[in-house]
Amino acid sequence: MNFEELQLKTSPNQYLLCPKGMSTRAKPNDDSPIFDVPVEALQRVWREVALRQPRVAMIRDDRELNQCEFVQRSLVFRFPDTMTVEFFAVDDERSTCAIYSRSKYGYGDLGVNRRRVRKWVRLVQTEIAEQRR
Repeated sequence: MNFEELQLKTSPNQYLLCPKGMSTRAKPNDDSPIFDVPVEALQRVWREVALRQPRVAMIRDDRELNQCEFVQRSLVFRFPDTMTVEFFAVDDERSTCAIYSRSKYGYGDLGVNRRRVRKWVRLVQTEIAEQRR
């Protein structure tokens, strides 16, 4: 996925988080945080956190593009939501990411994609803080 060329759907069943100032065709819903770890560490922690979530599978891990993609299925009907994450180095010791979470089916998602992105970001931040202790 090319985040700079991404065009959002007209439906509200998606959520985009991008680094502040990242040039994209789409208007992000929010800015990505800066993580106080090198980009390789952020990639590792993100994968670990994502794969600990219920009903999640990694469907793509592209180390060359610094991207990974996950699918999380809903509990009852097993509807798939896809989450693409691309990692960026800010400098040698800090990194950030762009995250696009979207539902495959339906028009609305009752905020599921927004909550998922925010929750996973919090979990990654917590994991990084715990590893630094």
